[in-house]
Amino acid sequence: MQQVCAGGPLGAEALAAALAGLERKSVLSRRGNRYRLLDTLREYGSTWLDELGETATLSHRHAHYFLEQARRADAGWWGPDQTWWYRRLDDAHADLGAALDHWLSTSSGAAVEMCGLLGFFWSCCGYLQVAGEYLEVALARCAAPARIRARALWALGVTRVLIGDSAGALTLAELAARQAERGEDIDGMLRSAYLSSLIHLLAGRPRAAQSAVDAALARSPRTPKSEAGRLLCRTARVFVLTGQGHLDRARADAEELRAECIGRGDRWARSYTDYQLAVIALLQDQAAAASTHARSMLRGKRSIGDRYGLALGLDLLAAALAAEGAIEQAAAARAAAEVLWSSVGQPERGTPDARHMQARYERAAHAVLGQERHEELMARSVAIGSEGVLQDLLGPVSEVN
Repeated sequence: MQQVCAGGPLGAEALAAALAGLERKSVLSRRGNRYRLLDTLREYGSTWLDELGETATLSHRHAHYFLEQARRADAGWWGPDQTWWYRRLDDAHADLGAALDHWLSTSSGAAVEMCGLLGFFWSCCGYLQVAGEYLEVALARCAAPARIRARALWALGVTRVLIGDSAGALTLAELAARQAERGEDIDGMLRSAYLSSLIHLLAGRPRAAQSAVDAALARSPRTPKSEAGRLLCRTARVFVLTGQGHLDRARADAEELRAECIGRGDRWARSYTDYQLAVIALLQDQAAAASTHARSMLRGKRSIGDRYGLALGLDLLAAALAAEGAIEQAAAARAAAEVLWSSVGQPERGTPDARHMQARYERAAHAVLGQERHEELMARSVAIGSEGVLQDLLGPVSEVN
């Protein structure tokens, strides 16, 4: 509020004093660094802005401020501030939407840039439909440079993967790659290769997936601006090696990448190395190790609010717990996964090897528990919600070790 409203008759100091006075009078409330206003008062204030002819000016300031926030979040997402930026963007979700609406109303290329920057975060963290809708409209309505369009096309492709539209996603990956090449955008080329690899992996084509990421990594020089794309491709490559049965190489790559993620403070990619280490352990009949890695993966995804990752991780933990003989806990994890899958739009449920493990869990659970007891446990988990189940399985929310 201070960044948007300062200026004109109110300088920074006068504005701070005015806000403090409104807070004392309970006109405003504050949570952390954000102010809240009752809807009726918000509408009254909006009416006065219209009367004074200041709505357009303040809307532009607001939109520009949140565009800058999206840029900063993108720059900070892959490092130690990842969890902070998740909370910041989640808390500012309504403001981000309002800013995007403003840019779209002016057909500005800033709309393409902003939703391209937010699309990946939104897709992972519970706003899949919102991400897809904004990206479609912005790309159709607004012109933007090749590099910015490449990022938005990539982000839209991610949304298509997560709703199971592999054909649409592959088309978008190809379009994104062409735009990235036009813009000489190394990060964009790597992201497009990651998307293509992900599509092939989910369709059970690990060799094609490997070709995509290996070619991109080989031709892309390592620069600070390409680190995010390289991290995505290297994460996909661990999945590729597992899918081809190269388990020792996959484990070595996963452990190396995991150590790097710990060093940089990243939780998103680190969590997927934990996921693959759990899959590898299950494939090698090491149920206890698989359970440990799956819990670590869930703690990481929980810290950044990655609902898609949480659903994947709960499915995997259910399989690991079933392999350990903890069938009732496995049923609880499976039910919580169902709740999360519903909330993120019933997307793809992992690679074929992971889906095979899940089917094996289902058979074991029904054989040991029987249909009635299995349904009781599933109903309890649905009743307490996914967070309640995560509390039971992982304990309270805490920082990732």
